[in-house]
Amino acid sequence: MEDGKTYQNEEEIRAFGEAVGDFLDAFRALDRDRKKDVLKDLNGWKASIGAEIEPPQTAAVPTGNL
Repeated sequence: MEDGKTYQNEEEIRAFGEAVGDFLDAFRALDRDRKKDVLKDLNGWKASIGAEIEPPQTAAVPTGNL
């Protein structure tokens, strides 16, 4: 599979999805500091090709009665 390629068949789509799933599983297993390092690396790589990845936003958690 090449960068920028449109995946046409089910096998390629499934393989790509599995690769993304494997990455996400590994990412979730990292501690917080290492996740920040990985996001910085990804942002640097994506910025070098003209796009940026935004880090996930954390949800606000209510702390009292609404």
